[in-house]
Amino acid sequence: MRRTPSIVAVVLTSALSMTTAFATPPTGEVKFKDMTRAQAVESATVPIKPGNNFASGSYSVAPGGETGWRQLHGTSVLSVNKGKLNLPGGDGCAAKEYGAGQAAVVPAGTYMVHNAGSAPLEFFGWFFDQVAGAPKPLAEGPTEATPANCTGVMAAAASPSGVSLTDPALGKLVPSPFRERNAATLEIKAGQDVYASWLDISPGWSSGWLSHKPAANIVQTGELS
Repeated sequence: MRRTPSIVAVVLTSALSMTTAFATPPTGEVKFKDMTRAQAVESATVPIKPGNNFASGSYSVAPGGETGWRQLHGTSVLSVNKGKLNLPGGDGCAAKEYGAGQAAVVPAGTYMVHNAGSAPLEFFGWFFDQVAGAPKPLAEGPTEATPANCTGVMAAAASPSGVSLTDPALGKLVPSPFRERNAATLEIKAGQDVYASWLDISPGWSSGWLSHKPAANIVQTGELS
């Protein structure tokens, strides 16, 4: 059967409001897999710009592995499932550390993801404002030079070390028919949850009328209406 997989990134108000409210029951068949759920450490207002690319994927970094210095062109959210994520970069190049259940909300800039622990690091990433035709974020392409404002941090690797990426998805943001003048922002607030699932939707499936928090969807095959 022809199906419509998609990645769904949902910002929730709290750990107590994870349930979606259905006004009418769904019909048909749908399969899903939870990719991540974590609490945002920082806040951000992300402008949704039609025509810009939006990417996501599941990452694993071996102990001692790192991505090298990377230029992130827009806001990124890195939701830690296992291990500890060490993230130097940004203003002053100070390193921050995020544990399982925490999500780093990262403004545009040059950063490096490093696993300084003895256990594998696993995280799910969302990347806004991606350049058309660019390599997959954090996993492909050349690294950047160490930022000039960085002191006392490790030198950049010439290529990612111990980094693997699975379930990559990429989509072009389209104008929202639900917002005045097609303008929209995604509000991410510290202390609230971010959540992602992969959905495999069979032909004829319907969610019924429902209420949910702001979401960004990447349709990989088929058509979602």
